Amino acid sequence: MRVLEQGGRWRPVVVATALSVATAACGATSHNPKGGTGGATGTAGVAGAPGAAGAPIELSSVPSYMRRLSSLEYVGNVEDVLGVPIDPRLPSPIVAQGFDNNAEALGIGSHEFEAFVTAADEASQSVLASPELWSRVLVCSEPDSSACVRRIVTEVGLRLFRRPLLADEVPIYEKVYATARGIGESHEGSVRLVLVALMSSAQFLFRMELESGQPGTRDLNGYELATRLSYLLWSSAPDDELLQAAAADALGDDAALESQLERLWTHSRFDRFDHNFAAQWLWLRRIPRLERGEDFPEWSAELAQAAVAEAIDYFRLFSHGDAPFPVFLSGQPRVVPHLLAPLYGLAPANDPAQPVLLEDPRRTGFLASVAFATTTSPSPSRTSPTIRGRFILDQLLCSPTPPPPPDVTFIPEQQPPPENIRQALEYYWQQPSCRECHLQLDPLGLPFDNYDAIGRYRATYDDGTPIDTSISLPASDAYPEGFEVRGADDVVAWLQSDPRLLACFTQQVYAFGMGRMLRAPDQSNVKLLTDTWQRGPLTLKGALRTLVMSETFRTRLDGAEPEAL
Repeated sequence: MRVLEQGGRWRPVVVATALSVATAACGATSHNPKGGTGGATGTAGVAGAPGAAGAPIELSSVPSYMRRLSSLEYVGNVEDVLGVPIDPRLPSPIVAQGFDNNAEALGIGSHEFEAFVTAADEASQSVLASPELWSRVLVCSEPDSSACVRRIVTEVGLRLFRRPLLADEVPIYEKVYATARGIGESHEGSVRLVLVALMSSAQFLFRMELESGQPGTRDLNGYELATRLSYLLWSSAPDDELLQAAAADALGDDAALESQLERLWTHSRFDRFDHNFAAQWLWLRRIPRLERGEDFPEWSAELAQAAVAEAIDYFRLFSHGDAPFPVFLSGQPRVVPHLLAPLYGLAPANDPAQPVLLEDPRRTGFLASVAFATTTSPSPSRTSPTIRGRFILDQLLCSPTPPPPPDVTFIPEQQPPPENIRQALEYYWQQPSCRECHLQLDPLGLPFDNYDAIGRYRATYDDGTPIDTSISLPASDAYPEGFEVRGADDVVAWLQSDPRLLACFTQQVYAFGMGRMLRAPDQSNVKLLTDTWQRGPLTLKGALRTLVMSETFRTRLDGAEPEAL
């Protein structure tokens, strides 16, 4: 067949089709493969997970938005639906409230749209080059047969749109085929352009839950619920089995939904939850971008990648296992990559492929990892107890501090850097404009200052003075009972006893799963979901199950303006 070059005659056809379909979607008033109706935006969820006696927990209504796929979700969709791994030049991730799947940050302009059209073209050509993959698209081969074209559009469209196409959508893509044939494309070339048009449409690029047309609470239809579930766990589209369950309207049954949940997190695609959720929650994506100065000559891009991989592998012990979530902070013996062994004070194995067992009692839990020490040390030359404290407050307790005042003077990037970080910070403890925030942040970060900016353990500062990791503070607004610890282990124990730890992790999972900015009504939902999770099992899977089985995840409220909530 003859493939037209990028930017050739096919491109206006595809772009015009995608824009026309997008316009139709924005004004849609009907959508339900089983006969209901719908609109473009709405709010999700009112009732919650069952209480101890089986009574529903009442949850507040919360917003639900039409949401563009993030770049990682787009790549996962193409790989899972079409079978081709791609590395396209897609828009850079935009993070809002900690995650890059936030609906209110994921817009699309001409530059982004052009990037997605180009990615669709490249992916379609890769599929065409593989007879095995192309056979999944070219499900019939009768040129100019309306029945054949309709079958291709409906079968491929179901997997790309994550739902059956509407009756008035199908002719749009049949027209793409006819137009391509009219300008001289072969049957296969015209089908490829149909694929590009499907992948460039709003229905593929955006996750849509369309309103019923009637105000009030409704259950998500099977396809909407299947999509929420697969994007939470896989960052990708539902597979054929999940789509079949949606078509059979089976996911409204608790046992069937829980069975699918169990299946999805035993699938290899669940690894994406570790790489997507955990890598953002734990600030792991920052590590490859961090630079280190001449005091850390051993630091390299390979060490950075190894630190990220080790942290994800450690998180996987909890996402794929049954250890109680609080143990994530106190840890257990684990293996570390060969490259990281020297940073942990271990002798590397003779075989570079052989990991090394880490049993050092000073290295238990995530907060004693190379990844934590590195990602919370943005300076190339020194640690930052303040940033480490900020991580703990922001990511583990969801209790962020306000930003520093605009006229604050930071510790300069001295060469050489300050020899004693604690003494350098004491300056800020005495400043009226700095004291309040620093005495919230620094007491949580200083106990971890035994770990340098690349995670090596040290007992003294560069000036030879012992590192003092003890903190003793009187009662204050930040610490109503005072704060007294001797070191990192005491901070971990304090965190594990703080009820904010479980509530915050629930909030992180909730924000990632709902994919939008959280608002005041969400806080009561988070509290009730946390209470349910605490009744057990108190595992990471238990937190996911609590969210998925709740009515908040399974329903939406139509006819409300999210901005009014």
